[in-house]
Amino acid sequence: MHCFKLILTNTEGNFKNPLKNFTMNKMFSMFCLMLFSLSFSINGHAQCTTFNGGPYTNLNTVMPNGIAPCDPNCGTVYTITAFEVWSSEAYVFYGVIEGNSYTVDICTGAGAGSWVPELAVGPYDGTGISTVDGSISGNCSLTFTASASGDYLIVINTSTVCGGAENQVNGGNLSVQCNGAASCTPPTCGNLTCDTADGENYCSCNRDCDCPTIDIPFIDFSTGGPAISTTGGFAYCADSTFIPISTNPIPEKIYVPIAIATTLSCVPAYDVATSHGILSQSDGTNLSPITSTTSFVVFYVELTQADVDASGGTVTVTVTDTTTGLGECSSSLAINVPTLNQWNTDVASSCPGVCAPPDASFVSYDCAAGTVTIDVTDPGIPTSGSAGFTWSFQPGNLNPQLITAAGSYTFVLPNQTEVWDLQASDGVTDGCTVGFFNNPNFYGDCLTAGPGCTDVIADGGFELGSPNASWTESSVNGDGTPTGAPVIDSTLALSGTYSAFLGGFGDTVTTSITQTVNLTGNDTLYFWVFLPLTQASHTIELSIGGTVVMNTADFAALAGLNWRLISIPDPAPMLGSVDVVFTVTEDATGSTFLFVDEVLLNCCPADCGSMIVLSGTESGTVDTESQDWIRSTQTITSSAVVDYDATDYIDMDPNFCVMLGAEFHAFIDGCGGAMRINRGIKNMVNSINMKSLKAAKKQTINLQPFGKKSTLTNSAQMKKKSDKAFLSNLD
Repeated sequence: MHCFKLILTNTEGNFKNPLKNFTMNKMFSMFCLMLFSLSFSINGHAQCTTFNGGPYTNLNTVMPNGIAPCDPNCGTVYTITAFEVWSSEAYVFYGVIEGNSYTVDICTGAGAGSWVPELAVGPYDGTGISTVDGSISGNCSLTFTASASGDYLIVINTSTVCGGAENQVNGGNLSVQCNGAASCTPPTCGNLTCDTADGENYCSCNRDCDCPTIDIPFIDFSTGGPAISTTGGFAYCADSTFIPISTNPIPEKIYVPIAIATTLSCVPAYDVATSHGILSQSDGTNLSPITSTTSFVVFYVELTQADVDASGGTVTVTVTDTTTGLGECSSSLAINVPTLNQWNTDVASSCPGVCAPPDASFVSYDCAAGTVTIDVTDPGIPTSGSAGFTWSFQPGNLNPQLITAAGSYTFVLPNQTEVWDLQASDGVTDGCTVGFFNNPNFYGDCLTAGPGCTDVIADGGFELGSPNASWTESSVNGDGTPTGAPVIDSTLALSGTYSAFLGGFGDTVTTSITQTVNLTGNDTLYFWVFLPLTQASHTIELSIGGTVVMNTADFAALAGLNWRLISIPDPAPMLGSVDVVFTVTEDATGSTFLFVDEVLLNCCPADCGSMIVLSGTESGTVDTESQDWIRSTQTITSSAVVDYDATDYIDMDPNFCVMLGAEFHAFIDGCGGAMRINRGIKNMVNSINMKSLKAAKKQTINLQPFGKKSTLTNSAQMKKKSDKAFLSNLD
């Protein structure tokens, strides 16, 4: 009678279960087979070393000291009587000594002779037989002389099948014996003593030596980690920055990060197991269950409340080396869940339940109203206990709206001179706080030339890249040699792909961008600027026509802030062709990063009045335009730059005064012309240019259309001829 048997394994090599006669069919009854074949075949596969079952380690339980017998035990047969062999199996024969003779047989016991065996034996290299010392087919007994000292492997097959599945037909009991001993002194490795003085260790002789203690520390992410914790374990949530899952699952979980902090050269990987929950490891985007891992790789113990309850509060993680083999190599970590950092009463309280972030798409800006409209396509599922997702502009949690249904929603921008992130948060779970496409450049993109005005900047968004036909880029070392680096690049743009990146060298380098434009006298310069880093000794300037309109201190006030929109009305006193120049000069104290984007220069016609009367003191830069006439008793101070333009005439009445150093021009050329101060125009026949003019008492300087009789006794007259005028010089 021959019966099926059950095979189990332990953690110290494979161990064949002595309950060899226990198996069950679907009716839970013993299923046995009567085999009557007594014929043997000698048509085997010589030196078959392939096997499917094992290697089993049961021989060490029946041999003296667990190793191959030697004098005075030569001649004694040592048999595994707890079960019988099957085909396609292997057994480890420990502590064989070179030169000694041994016999292996399966000739006795239940099922002996029920199938024709083939036996092979040789040194065990950890995976199989490295060199065959003996083999036989068609015989149940094999005698061999050991060619080396150490552990050997006995492989059992049928003579007709090499390897394959175990046939699960009993074929006798496995016996071994020593026939004669040339020596009974075992080699250093194999004497069951870890001879550390001889250099033995787990990797060089795992038969004798156990592995060192495997260190399993907790991992701490609180310092930006991962780092080995000095304060115990941590209970992290799925919405944590360091757990690559966007939302907490249901049922809720905590994640306890740990690692193996021991490295053994002979252990490529460790088997890992947990008493409760599951073990997982990150692939960068998700967590996947694992049963093995390597040293210094973070993995997680995932625990639900049911796992914690079933564990009684203590979860044990076990780390074992089952790949190397014979010595004991296992360690464990006990996790006392209630003492974990960030634990709060239970799993649900520590890591609140699942949430699903909302989704939305951009619809439009309303530049006049200063609003933005979005289409919320999915209002999301908030964490339990939350009223819903509140949308607001960040930073600052400004202009919030609670949105619980899909639809179109309009938000008032806090202002149109900064960039914003429109975020939605359920107020409970960090992982449910999402930015509007995580886009930090959400801003009122409303810069356009005004009605009747012109943007005279070409490629203000720098989207032509570098080299750029509209901008002159310069990047020069302190010795005057070019760095060769472009100023316009794609490092960081407010919108589109490119911006101007000035600085960034951390050495004595001057970078600049320049564009020549034509000013009209009614102009406003706009640009977006971002200055995340600067040094006190560096110089940052914006100049127009050679005049610095923003200096280092002006820019320094913007340092560290996000993108800001800057507007400068009437940015320069001179008109006509001027250079707009952004410049950063660094030294070796560090770097300045200045980003400029979306530059616009809005140039508009001068405002036209009717029958204008001027008085008082004027110290600024002013262009006065009249579609009729201008009458003035002003005092133009030495710092002033003044332009009068009229269609009919200009009267400079008594008490009108132009102080020494002032620039004053008057034109009879109609309304709406450009302010023409300091334009460098060689033909000045259109103007009266008085560096110092003081009218006598009761004297009127009268500029009239050409063709009328005029006297210069008490007046100056500018007469119109066609569309031009002539100059009357007054001393």
